[in-house]
Amino acid sequence: MHKRKKKNHVRLLAVTILLIGVAFTLFISRDAILQKVRTTAATEIGKKLLEQQIGTTVNINGQEIEVSDVVNQMDEEDVEKVSQIAEKYISPENIKQAADMAASGDMEGLRSLAEGQLTEEDKNELMGLYQKYKDQIPNQVP
Repeated sequence: MHKRKKKNHVRLLAVTILLIGVAFTLFISRDAILQKVRTTAATEIGKKLLEQQIGTTVNINGQEIEVSDVVNQMDEEDVEKVSQIAEKYISPENIKQAADMAASGDMEGLRSLAEGQLTEEDKNELMGLYQKYKDQIPNQVP
């Protein structure tokens, strides 16, 4: 009987040490886990925000392209940046207007819409993202 109790204590100790190790690992990596969750959430929110405001597809040069396909080609951090900028400036009314201008090629209208709302810092951020993706997205979108 004594051996049995000792075996149970050893098992309990091993399980306890294992659980402490798992808890410690999660505690140490919590920042990385939280950052990944935040980034994933921002990406999904950005997709849904764009889809709700401009629809699931947008017409670019006569081709219907799904918004989620475009967003999927972007880095999560870049989607988060665009979402943050959009949340600061773009209302549901003028995002549809901007999408229509982009689809029709009205770059002057888009420029004047942005000039009236965006700060220089945000304009530069968006221009950098445009330069990064302008050659990639049309080739990668089905």
